[in-house]
Amino acid sequence: MRRAVAVLAFSCSTALHIRPLRQRSSAPKNDSGAPALRRTRSTIALALRRVSAPIKSAISAAAVAVLSVLTVGALTLTPPDTLEKASMAPFAWHLFWRRVTRPEAAQAEARLLDLGLGAGRWRRSDTAASSAPDDYVHSVSIDGTGDATLVMVHGLANGGGIFTRNLRPLSAAFARIHAVDWRGAGLSGRPTYEPDDHDSARDFLVDGLEAWRAKEGVDRMVLLGHSMGGLISAHYASRYPERVDHLVLVGPAAVQARPRRVQPGESRMYDLAEQLWKDGYTPSGFLNFLGPWGKRLVERYAVRRYGLADEEYNEALADYIYAIQSLGIGSAASMNQLLAPIAQPKVPIAPIVEKLPMPVTYIYGEHDWMDPRSGVASAARCRVDGVARVLPGGGHYIFIDQPELFENALLDRVAPGAPHRVAVRHPTPAGATPAGAAYSK
Repeated sequence: MRRAVAVLAFSCSTALHIRPLRQRSSAPKNDSGAPALRRTRSTIALALRRVSAPIKSAISAAAVAVLSVLTVGALTLTPPDTLEKASMAPFAWHLFWRRVTRPEAAQAEARLLDLGLGAGRWRRSDTAASSAPDDYVHSVSIDGTGDATLVMVHGLANGGGIFTRNLRPLSAAFARIHAVDWRGAGLSGRPTYEPDDHDSARDFLVDGLEAWRAKEGVDRMVLLGHSMGGLISAHYASRYPERVDHLVLVGPAAVQARPRRVQPGESRMYDLAEQLWKDGYTPSGFLNFLGPWGKRLVERYAVRRYGLADEEYNEALADYIYAIQSLGIGSAASMNQLLAPIAQPKVPIAPIVEKLPMPVTYIYGEHDWMDPRSGVASAARCRVDGVARVLPGGGHYIFIDQPELFENALLDRVAPGAPHRVAVRHPTPAGATPAGAAYSK
């Protein structure tokens, strides 16, 4: 099935390379018809260029549809594993499928929080971001025994619940911890939102976080952002430096532009992925497009990527991720405005971060595909106090892969006197694809 998908994508992508007709030099230079012929060829080439964009968009849509059909076939025909057997019958369940409702998504979050924190140890709220009834920011909060306030912002295709297992250990160092869902993501509302450009997408997310902060009464905070949440947090700290005591960027996106490993035309798979991104397709949109088969895809991804020993927690995490993605694309539509294809930044955050008037800490797993070297270089250029920590045995989700190492690295910087956990080195998850040798700090 994987080979079939690759072959089909290769075939579809060939159509993305629409080139103007080559001009041949066989006609003599003194041919009286040569100017007319050149004008005709130029007219044809111009017409091809004008129609190439809609043709490429149509091909992208067709490629997504066909790839979805193949994915559905693979998920339906492959024998179910233990987790899938526990969820529903492999051949009949899609006949009764319907989209997850928000109360059901909230129930999935509650189950995850109870398993990770314990019943009664957490609370959640929905804070209005504007006057629109469906524009609110969701957050989960716990009380601790420390002094400062920690605000955690998740990455793309996730919600604040992804930090669940880190909340209790960190509560000894903070008076309060808030795991905040972006505006338009997680369990936050899904207001009508059509970003026009990078700045409007950025403002939509930053304004949502500030509206939440003001109404929740958070005066100052240690602000932690993971992946795309790091991009949002960096822009927030730049706009509201008086609210941020310390900025922590965990595997952040868009630190600086990376050299292209593949040039246009060298890989048809790469070109297809690039065209799909430009046409507005995102992982969240693809998951929603799969409908009932999306749940099985998420379950398999969670088991492979996170590989936690606790099977019940693994299942709860997969249910939670699938549930919040099923609520709608929301602000995931802004990703195409904030990032160029293959996670390249449209506006790198490194120059912004390096001018901030507060300490900055970068934390990466050594196998993080966001490239730890970019954070190491940026930290060295920070105006006040920049430090980069690259931790062994983990990837992009270092706080799940190596939770004790991550929590200790965080506390060393923001609360050095707080209790630390005994550092335990967990096996590197199969889903944390090695990105090369470890980088020095």
